[in-house]
Amino acid sequence: MSSATVELDPLMVFIGPNNSGKSIVATVMYAALSRMAIGATARFHNAFRTAYQDIEDDLLFDAEIFLAEAVAKKHKPEFDELPEYIRNIYQESVRLALVEYADTLVEELERVTGTPVNNLRRVQKKSTKASIEIISAHPAWTIHIAISGKSPLVHYKAPLLREVWQLLTHQDWSRIRRRPARARRSFLRDLGVELNRVCFREVPVHSKYLPAARSGLMQSHKVIAGSLLRNSSLAGLRNIQIPTLTGVVTDFLSEVLELEPGVQDSRGFEKEARVLEKEVLQGEIFLTSDAAGNSEILYQTTAGAFPVGRTSSMVSELAPVVLYLRHVLRKGDLLIFEEPEAHLHPATQIVLARNVAKLVNQGLLVALTTHSEFFLQQLNNAIVASSMSEQRAMETGIDPDVRLKASRVSAYLFEPSVAGTVVTRLPVDPLEGIPESSFGLIAEQLYNQNVDLERQLNAAT
Repeated sequence: MSSATVELDPLMVFIGPNNSGKSIVATVMYAALSRMAIGATARFHNAFRTAYQDIEDDLLFDAEIFLAEAVAKKHKPEFDELPEYIRNIYQESVRLALVEYADTLVEELERVTGTPVNNLRRVQKKSTKASIEIISAHPAWTIHIAISGKSPLVHYKAPLLREVWQLLTHQDWSRIRRRPARARRSFLRDLGVELNRVCFREVPVHSKYLPAARSGLMQSHKVIAGSLLRNSSLAGLRNIQIPTLTGVVTDFLSEVLELEPGVQDSRGFEKEARVLEKEVLQGEIFLTSDAAGNSEILYQTTAGAFPVGRTSSMVSELAPVVLYLRHVLRKGDLLIFEEPEAHLHPATQIVLARNVAKLVNQGLLVALTTHSEFFLQQLNNAIVASSMSEQRAMETGIDPDVRLKASRVSAYLFEPSVAGTVVTRLPVDPLEGIPESSFGLIAEQLYNQNVDLERQLNAAT
């Protein structure tokens, strides 16, 4: 891949032909963002202990007194008011936390892709180089991974504490004030937690991935899990061959298999899950326990309840979407959704696209890959509808909560070339939506071929 720059927006749409790198970019996003959020607090505590242990005891005592007085006054000190030794503790803490994250990122990339990171380069006669860069704007920090024939090289630029401090809000400071002073260094630690939170504030709370193969995985997930469980007792006794699965797939399977029947979090997107059940599935997706106590996913209709493995591809395609909306996803999360249109009739694609627009408006971040003109057109309709009044939009069949502002949408066109794939950010027009040049070209080619066929038939008669 020669060029790919993707910014984190409420809705990110990747379009382009097959084998053009859309899934690779989505997978790299998942690896970077999920690992950044997972363990962020633990990384800070490790870094804090390292920075803290080099400070003399009398200075630590003075630091606690300084912060306790500032908290009691309900006043966040100006950065220049902080004693230098306190600034040193926090500057080193945020630096070490970023370094620890950067050091684990290569391993996470290999896990989610199921291949050594060097294999992510484009295969050509001449060896190529590649790089992955993760950039935060507020506060400013960068991680750069250079991939060549040798071991990957990781470089980073840590945030400046002055900028991190300035981004610490009144609400952040209030959280420190509300915490009881439990120990001598509690103020130092609690303030450090908030500063670390500021460093990664642009990162989604959680990142989840719905892979393109979810229909087949839903059809066979119990078989896969059962096989691994049966063979696990023979580990060490026999040479057990375990099939290699990418981290994206194993995370998806784990998420589904670990769902508990009867447990439902009120913070989920229950309303949208029910819309899919009512308007598309015409039945319900629910969890129960089988005879062995394992979770079982069933599809309930007026004709009875059926295991998802015995249902149509449409049901097994949407079942995990319903389960994620109901049990997994929360406001502020990122959902990476590969080919949402897979195995779905165009009418169903339209319903799902409307639901995606609603979810984005409710605070879910979505990155999706699509080859569907129908799905993209419905998103475009939602964008165009945001430029008119609610009443006029409703007269065209667009509900107010479906309207989607163009400023909340980014679109990327993946175009293969001799040198690799070039990813171009497309303009999203409030009055037209996302350009559909690739789809339009194919439609024109088919139309021209149809005209030629009619001409040949007429000539033959």
